[in-house]
Amino acid sequence: MLQFEAWKKTLVIIVAALGMIYAAPNLLPGDREGGGILPGQKINLGLDLQGGSHLLLRVDMAVVIEERLEGIAETIRQEFRTNKIRFSGLDVRNSEVRVRLRNADD
Repeated sequence: MLQFEAWKKTLVIIVAALGMIYAAPNLLPGDREGGGILPGQKINLGLDLQGGSHLLLRVDMAVVIEERLEGIAETIRQEFRTNKIRFSGLDVRNSEVRVRLRNADD
C-alpha cells in the first residue's frame, strides 16, 4: 500500500477544504452578501453547465439534392472517360441526370 508523508496528506486536505469553501455558495439558495467565511459570489457557469443551449439547423433539401446529382454526374463523366465510352452530353435538369451516348452500342 502507498505511504505518503504527513505534510503531503495535510496539503491535500487543505486544498480540498478550500475548494469546498469556494464552491459552497453554489449549493446555497439566493445571493449572499459578505459576512461569514464563505465567499459572496457564485461561480458563473457556462451555457453547458446552466442547462445547455438550443441550436436549430435548417437544411435546404433542394440544394442538397442538386449538389448530390452534380456529384453523380461527375462520377458518371469520369467512369465514361475511363472506359472510353463516347457521350455527347451529360447534364442535370429537373432532379435528373441525363446522358446522351454517341453510339448506341456503348
